[in-house]
Amino acid sequence: QADATRALQAAFDAAVQTNRTVFIPAGRYMVTDTLNCSIDWGFLLPNGSDPGPPTPAWLYQAHVIVGARVDGEAHRQQQVGDAGPLTDRDAQHAPLRKRPTVLFVPPNSPRFSSTTVARPVVHLWHTSTAQHNNTPPQSMPPPPPPPAPQAAGSQQTPPSSLPSSSSPSPSSSPPAPPKPDTQPDININQVLQSVDIEIGPGNSGAVGVMHIGAQGSAIEDVTVWAGSDAAAGIVGAAGGGGAHTNVAVVGGRYGLDLRAAQPCPTITAARLFNQTCAGVLYFGRGPLTLVGSLVQAHAALMSRDSPAAIAAGLRGALVPTGACTPPTIVPALPYDSSPVFGGSLSLVDTTVELIGGQTTSPFSLPPAIASNQSLYVRNAFVRGFPILASVGEQATIPSTGAATWNQISELAVSQPSQVYRYRKMGLNFTFSGAVLLNGAEQPRPQQPWLAQPIRAVSAPPVDLRTRHVWDEASVPSFLSREAVDAVKHCGVIGDGVTDNYPALQRCVDTHTVVVLPKGFYRLGQTLTLSRPNAALVGVGRTLSILMAMRGENTSLPLLRVVSGHATVYQLSYVTFWGIPGTWLLDWQAPRGLWRQAHGYRTCDLLAMHPQPRVGPQCAGWPAANLSRATVLDHPLTVIGGGGRFYAFYTEDYKFQGPNYRHLLVNGSTSGLGIYHANPDCARGDAGIEVRGSRDVAVYGNKAEGNYPAFWVRDSTRVLLTGFGGFAGPFPINASYPPGHQQFVPSIIRVQRSTDVTIANAWGDCRIGGKPASFPGQSFSPATWTMLVWTNATTPTRNTTSYLAPLVRPVLAKF
Repeated sequence: QADATRALQAAFDAAVQTNRTVFIPAGRYMVTDTLNCSIDWGFLLPNGSDPGPPTPAWLYQAHVIVGARVDGEAHRQQQVGDAGPLTDRDAQHAPLRKRPTVLFVPPNSPRFSSTTVARPVVHLWHTSTAQHNNTPPQSMPPPPPPPAPQAAGSQQTPPSSLPSSSSPSPSSSPPAPPKPDTQPDININQVLQSVDIEIGPGNSGAVGVMHIGAQGSAIEDVTVWAGSDAAAGIVGAAGGGGAHTNVAVVGGRYGLDLRAAQPCPTITAARLFNQTCAGVLYFGRGPLTLVGSLVQAHAALMSRDSPAAIAAGLRGALVPTGACTPPTIVPALPYDSSPVFGGSLSLVDTTVELIGGQTTSPFSLPPAIASNQSLYVRNAFVRGFPILASVGEQATIPSTGAATWNQISELAVSQPSQVYRYRKMGLNFTFSGAVLLNGAEQPRPQQPWLAQPIRAVSAPPVDLRTRHVWDEASVPSFLSREAVDAVKHCGVIGDGVTDNYPALQRCVDTHTVVVLPKGFYRLGQTLTLSRPNAALVGVGRTLSILMAMRGENTSLPLLRVVSGHATVYQLSYVTFWGIPGTWLLDWQAPRGLWRQAHGYRTCDLLAMHPQPRVGPQCAGWPAANLSRATVLDHPLTVIGGGGRFYAFYTEDYKFQGPNYRHLLVNGSTSGLGIYHANPDCARGDAGIEVRGSRDVAVYGNKAEGNYPAFWVRDSTRVLLTGFGGFAGPFPINASYPPGHQQFVPSIIRVQRSTDVTIANAWGDCRIGGKPASFPGQSFSPATWTMLVWTNATTPTRNTTSYLAPLVRPVLAKF
């Protein structure tokens, strides 16, 4: 009965100011207005300079909001009200259950009842630095006042129907708030986790969550119960180092409204039921990778204006109209995608289903998948739709029978050639897509390429989704019953000074789940996780931080993981420019989970400051002290084992030798999945190298800089779906600096490898920039290539093949 909006907002505001994680206990919380989760680094002076250490650091301030933990057995037995026609499902379509923590929007809430403007219930965002003047971020208007207390037993008026001089009537459009000056590329490390949102009827202007984020940002383990008329479940996708995982939407006009996204977003294990217009609507930056997901529409609910169950590349006839006209979002979406680089789509291990039967629909049904941009599909299953996929005017893939399951083993279709205009410089470039098989470019890439004909199957594999996502009820966390607090029970001290290696090593050797509370934990030696099912977890990657000791001169990792099945979760680990040879992570566990974690190498300002400041560039570090920095000529992270890594990112470019890698996958053979990677600005031979490995998949990869972002060498069964970002290599006729291997410069490199698939590698293009800036120098896209390949041990220009400039691989198979 009580309106919890003000209390929740106060908790969120206090937590971000004091650098804490918000925990929302189990319960049902009424929300009547947008919960504003804005952050403002506040580190730029009006002239654009950095004022130095006293200001908050970019990795140390973020909203991390966590709901109550799902208890496995209780969750399986929980019964919920009727969610609509979620029937006719096999084991792949496991029923949804409400989580213990629910934010509830009551029916006909004035702030969410507009038919023309949509507002998020929870909005995670960052103010822009474009016109930064050290003023506080603009907040959403305050919610209406709570109802006056009434005597016990008296009849209460529902809060949503209380008259208010400042609240509009449900039939009118609420006044728009001041437009926030948003900048998604610095919306970093903001997380909403384990919180369900329920939207009551009569809230046609409601969106569950709006979160367009970059590095470390995520929506995880969240279901939006959107009812029949809400605008959307989730607006915006995280990319560029962030990703949304294990999200679900029941009802609403759109499940995932992804008209705005950071580059090359990845969404894993989404479940979308009963949308009237589309489960997924995408036109964000770079290719979207949707993996291990399920979209289930119902014929009796689908609008005649629906463009498709999954619609991407919104141009021309594919722009939704009528009842499916996308809502105007308040605050406004930050930008629209470019027509060339936005809206491409990759689907992997995904199911699209129409239930209720075609005979119940009074109009012609739309396709299951529709796109006006490049499309790549791998191991998808479709049932109930007469058209499996439609790509512009050049390709239509019919069903073999709408009543049966149709398997698309592998499909690629390129977009037509398009002109992209760089408005600021008055330059035009014509880009085109290509399909390459065994290094040979196919003559008609705009015609659908199928690895094998569409075939009827009895059902999708039962693990099609679960092979890509954690078991929510059993993942170790700081809320686990068996969790041991390393400070309280093991004598660990997070003061940024004490060497915690002896105490913390004993702790992880003795206990299975060890929790690091907020703090900075120095390690004088390599911490090793070897106990079976070992788990080292924090309370947030911006709060629980492992740090190398200053002055050590060893070539050892900070953290080594050799457990049979390991978990590293909600923490960061740091080494420094001034420590020779110390790298970060040696992961040899054959299976495991790496989630909401982060590793980076930075300056000694962390160590010199009484309250260590976490920042990658350390612009305030005195130039004279740079003489203490040392070049690291070793990978920062090495994975020799397997498991699943979610939103792996490292952003640094200083003091790196040719053998440096943000990530080296070396000798991995037990199966490795990376669900979005962001190797930004590396200046070794590659940002990510896969060497001597097999069964490695990277679902989404965003990068910047002049050096290769992805190098596959002496490996087999490697998959990369989706590449984006401002990476731009040196021109084809240029050479790398001395010490680097002298390939033809490119973004992606394939060498002496088999069964390698590169799909939807597009990326933005950047013109302008200085060589010393972290993205590197910019070159005209007419001078460089996206992809090179060779079977030579020591390649030369005569033994290396490459794509022509301005050509992007929709599919390349080697």
